[in-house]
Amino acid sequence: MQAEVLAILEKLPEEANWLDFKRAIQVFDRIHEGVVDLDNGRVWTTDQLRNHFRKKTFT
Repeated sequence: MQAEVLAILEKLPEEANWLDFKRAIQVFDRIHEGVVDLDNGRVWTTDQLRNHFRKKTFT
């Protein structure tokens, strides 16, 4: 994880602030979670997603 954090820091512009760093870490974390889900077979097809959200009621 340390290498990933250093890579994120190196990619940020010089004028980046703490919020920029926090957002970059959050994006990295979400992508990493998605890759882990894919590796473990936790995926939904487009049709499954559509059916799931059709059943939801938004108020």
